[in-house]
Amino acid sequence: MYDDPEIKAMNDCYEAIKHLDESVRNRVIRWLTSKFSTEKLEDPFKKHDQNTNKINDTVVDIGSYVTADEIFAKINPQTDADKVLVIAAFLQEKFKKQELTGWEINKELTHLGHGVNNVTQSVTQLINKQPNLMIQTRKEGKTKQAKKKYKVTSEGVKAVQEMVTQQGN
Repeated sequence: MYDDPEIKAMNDCYEAIKHLDESVRNRVIRWLTSKFSTEKLEDPFKKHDQNTNKINDTVVDIGSYVTADEIFAKINPQTDADKVLVIAAFLQEKFKKQELTGWEINKELTHLGHGVNNVTQSVTQLINKQPNLMIQTRKEGKTKQAKKKYKVTSEGVKAVQEMVTQQGN
């Protein structure tokens, strides 16, 4: 069908990955690039900034990390608030969650061996930062201990992206 072997190879690659999720496709393309590239190529996943007409290489897709421990090890957050922010942003971006509970966040942190003593206190610190890195979206029940739902703000996601970038992508 294709006379040109380069066009055939590109078509074969396209057919092999076109049905995969975007984050999986990105990992496959990165792997192929690193496997066969002998020269430094422009990162195909850099985001183009429409306002400045420049490529913004500081934007990192948090959801492209396969597991929470992968991004956690990359950033190595030191404070409880940073630990909570990194994991909350990962869970929100990776699994497209609209809301998170403190229990979900601390469960993942505990699984990583980095549980925090008071996740609500850490989230409150993130809520009180200016700009807000997290917000409380709702509260189920009227008691002080009622289950609270949280969301990482766009500023919170940017903060985690910057943490990843500072660690060398």
